[in-house]
Amino acid sequence: MQKNVFSGGLGNYRRCWSFLDPFYSPGSDFIAMNNSFITELIVKQSAGEDIVLVTGQYEELFRTLFLAFGPVYEDQYPIMGNAKVMTIKVIWDFTLYWCGIALLFFRNKLCDLAFMQSAGTLLQ
Repeated sequence: MQKNVFSGGLGNYRRCWSFLDPFYSPGSDFIAMNNSFITELIVKQSAGEDIVLVTGQYEELFRTLFLAFGPVYEDQYPIMGNAKVMTIKVIWDFTLYWCGIALLFFRNKLCDLAFMQSAGTLLQ
């Protein structure tokens, strides 16, 4: 993961994407999250809003989500050879994904900083 996801307020698309694990994580979802953050920043800046504070908040939110999902996807190869364990893990991973990060994204709550801050303790 790059040190600064959003440099100078707006994202540098070449450097704003990250994968927890290129073979097993929903890396394209993290790209979509960053695209959403970048789009929100562009809209806010175009409307004349100061985006410095929001940029930092999106940066922190992205890092928090990225790090929170790390244990779900990283270093999972040893259990992939066990069909019984992996079946349970896939069900668990889908549950975490669809009841968590995907729900936030599809309900347009991911970029809603007031909502994310109010739900922060519940999401940790």
